[in-house]
Amino acid sequence: MGMWKELLEDFDIHAPGDLNLQESIFVGDAAGRDASTERPKDFSCSDRNFAENIGIKFYTPEEYFLREAPKPFTRTFEPADYSSGNTTAPPKYKKGSPTDVVILCGSPGAGKSTFYWKQLEPLGYARVNQDILKTRDKCFKVAGQFLEEGSLWLWVNNTNADRDVRSKWIALAAKHSVPIRCVHFLAGVQVCEHNDAVRALNEIMNPEKRKILPKLAFTSFTSRYQTTRIDRRVPGYYRSAIQVRGKRSPTRNMDSTLDLRYHSITQ
Repeated sequence: MGMWKELLEDFDIHAPGDLNLQESIFVGDAAGRDASTERPKDFSCSDRNFAENIGIKFYTPEEYFLREAPKPFTRTFEPADYSSGNTTAPPKYKKGSPTDVVILCGSPGAGKSTFYWKQLEPLGYARVNQDILKTRDKCFKVAGQFLEEGSLWLWVNNTNADRDVRSKWIALAAKHSVPIRCVHFLAGVQVCEHNDAVRALNEIMNPEKRKILPKLAFTSFTSRYQTTRIDRRVPGYYRSAIQVRGKRSPTRNMDSTLDLRYHSITQ
């Protein structure tokens, strides 16, 4: 979408009536076409996705110039597949005890900050965010200060991908005799990359002005991730869902239901 915005700027196209999208087309060979006896699989579906995001008709060169019939294609990620069509408000997060620490485990772009602002901030949770504090050591320091000052509820917004870092948070909570729970975001990599791009390109959805992340941020989380070890002896293990609204394009909205769990953990 950045390339599209640049094109509009270059040609001084701003008003809605300056461009007729319904009569516009985009021709490209990165169409996600499946392999056949005539040709190999397309290397990408980026051209088709580009046209879809803009909202204009798409053709392959063979379809447009040679009048061939459309070939079957596959998208590895289709935002419409995540449309819930459900207007019911998601379940509210409930405090597990009079005091607790909540750590989040999930990829960048999984909805952790949205979860905080919509669910935890109204409950009075203090916030420890590595995106703001920059280093893990500073997060531990600030969290310790919060607990020493008597904050009853503490929320930690890092990816917390592996058991080693989660064990440090568990130890900190134990030091202050405070129970700890984990909110585990299960959104896949492609959903998270999509959400990150939507956030970076939408000022309304990006009050903290975060820049788009490199792909390494997502692959790194995947490579480091270790499953949480759940303490089922402690009440409070259950599954829920959070709805996240994002924009696929300037004119199209997407409602995604992202599965998550919150539970007591041992690692």
